[in-house]
Amino acid sequence: MSDLLEKFIMENKNRMFEELSYFCSIPTTSSEGSIHFNKCENFLVQYLNKLGFEVKFLPTPGKKMIYAKLQGQQDRSLLFYNHYDVVNPGLISQWDTPPFEPTLIGDKLFGRGTSDHKGSLLARIHAVEGLLNVERRLQLTTKFLIEAEEEEGSPHLRQVVLDNRSLLQAEACFYPGWRRDEQDRPRVNAGSRGSFVVRVSCRTAAKNLHEAYAPLVPNPLTRIVQAISTLFTKGQDVAIRGFFDDIYIDNLMEKALENIPFDPSFYQQELGVSQLLGEMNREVAVRRNLIQPTILVFSLKASSEQKDILANEAEAWLRFQLVPDQNPDKIFWLFQKHLHDNGFSDLEAFIVGPIIKPSRTPIDSSIIKTVLKSGEKVYGCQPILVPVSSGSGPKDIFVQELGIPTVADVGVGYSKSNDHGPNEHIRLNDYWLNIQHIAEIIRTF
Repeated sequence: MSDLLEKFIMENKNRMFEELSYFCSIPTTSSEGSIHFNKCENFLVQYLNKLGFEVKFLPTPGKKMIYAKLQGQQDRSLLFYNHYDVVNPGLISQWDTPPFEPTLIGDKLFGRGTSDHKGSLLARIHAVEGLLNVERRLQLTTKFLIEAEEEEGSPHLRQVVLDNRSLLQAEACFYPGWRRDEQDRPRVNAGSRGSFVVRVSCRTAAKNLHEAYAPLVPNPLTRIVQAISTLFTKGQDVAIRGFFDDIYIDNLMEKALENIPFDPSFYQQELGVSQLLGEMNREVAVRRNLIQPTILVFSLKASSEQKDILANEAEAWLRFQLVPDQNPDKIFWLFQKHLHDNGFSDLEAFIVGPIIKPSRTPIDSSIIKTVLKSGEKVYGCQPILVPVSSGSGPKDIFVQELGIPTVADVGVGYSKSNDHGPNEHIRLNDYWLNIQHIAEIIRTF
């Protein structure tokens, strides 16, 4: 089968490249109007219909989702979850090429969404097309659930899954593909961090005041900075009592962690930082990156930024990044208790936006074994198994609400793809290999 599929890819490379370029040229950022999302929807629906999928829209209070099903010779099914919204390109001046004019330079295709995650989505559709061309009919029933709000935190995904359990039931679910690591080794991912955002606010006066009152009236920004400083140890580990209590690492996960290479010096150079947190060795770095929860302080604001004004209000925004076995509700309660116990009862804290729970799939499950075995066949080496990703995503919805194992395949990106940043790109060979990998998974699971 692999020779025939490779032949199909070779004969259709130019067409598939043009389709990928067109798909990534549509600016589906949250700030754009519905016309661009409709354009993307039409492209996907027409393509899936052409391949024989039964396609329907699943309504939400926000942007509707696309559900597609192609009946196979078996009732056993695989579900592919993807999204076609992308993050804002940011400062255009930081891009070497226009973000929504996909540009091929050598073997690299530059453009927003090429790696995260339009490339992964279209590679999966191209994989189904290739299999149909080679085998005429799929063994497994194949389903797609495609949303347009992932970059906004997937606010409606959980309810859609709950309302459509029967449609979405499958033996396994594939989360958007991941990427090769810094030494170009393919990786697959069996779990995800959870996350939620907290707004902490402080009000010390009825209105902004003249700077003359600074010696008399508490500064709300100072109060918040003082509170934040109690959240961390000197080494910037979380200092909230009980924060780490529920984390459990079993023997299989320990073994998987031992097999994950990590070069701290590479990350120092790549990220442009003088040093990383923690001890500079592989074991500590891997654990910090994958299984250690943390809190990211990403914004501080005051009701006035004038140098001669004492603000009366201030706020901080924190993102809690959790790992499997941590409960978001409990963590938020521990955070509130920490503020109270440390003398900051005057601060108010609220969760803002969706809560994403951490999740993981047993690393000895049959779908993980299939992904690793098929990956070895396609890539020439067994992919590295990462038990928990360093980023968060709504993978828990499929694991917990549908009760099905969920995994992220190697995907189309690599360590320098620069997802969410300027000059996002993929290497085309990674795209063609991912098509083969997805096809092999569908064929052999």
